[in-house]
Amino acid sequence: MASPGLFGFAPRRKLDVASSSSQAYLAREDAAQEQAIATLQRTIPQAVVSRRFRLVLDGITVTLPYSKLTKLMNESFAAKVYPSLRYTFNLNRSTSVIGVPAFQAQTGANGAGVKVAVVDDGVDNEHPFLNPTGFSFPPGFPKGVAGFASPKVIAARSFAPPRANNTPLDRDQSFHGTFVSGIIGMGIGDLGVYGALPLLGSRLTVLMTQCLAAPIAAAGEW
Repeated sequence: MASPGLFGFAPRRKLDVASSSSQAYLAREDAAQEQAIATLQRTIPQAVVSRRFRLVLDGITVTLPYSKLTKLMNESFAAKVYPSLRYTFNLNRSTSVIGVPAFQAQTGANGAGVKVAVVDDGVDNEHPFLNPTGFSFPPGFPKGVAGFASPKVIAARSFAPPRANNTPLDRDQSFHGTFVSGIIGMGIGDLGVYGALPLLGSRLTVLMTQCLAAPIAAAGEW
């Protein structure tokens, strides 16, 4: 789509999606997307729209036959057309690799008041690194799917493609998101980047150790 999404439209400060200007912008965005989808369904009936984005970007995800790609790219509403790229795991080894001890020594930052969103393959809220003892849910939480959150992992939701497992965590397969969350917020001896802090866990369903760009954007919208 032609506009940058609400984030690109807003001033460079904390985004207030409830403001009158934001709501007006989103209404215009919704109307433009509805018109684009109607045009798409008329000109390329085989096209399937699976997701719509409004905040991180102004766009839609479309599945269609490869032979129709050129026609899609020539549509007036299609400012840019991108493939849904695949991303693979890349494990970090320790906080020292990214300079956390030096940063903390220089700034005194310890993560107080910070919430971190982990967009990965799920966060195990029962892992010892994420022990919720001494924590309580902040106002408005938990969010997401019941049973997968705790006062430490305060929100959990899955962003899965069609026909994929839609639970926030697969305890047999998910590992990387919990690993990353441990680096960020492990409370045992304050070994994490920020020590003890609340985490928002989003699961991207992983297929053959790969995940897709569209669910990543959907997690950002949430």
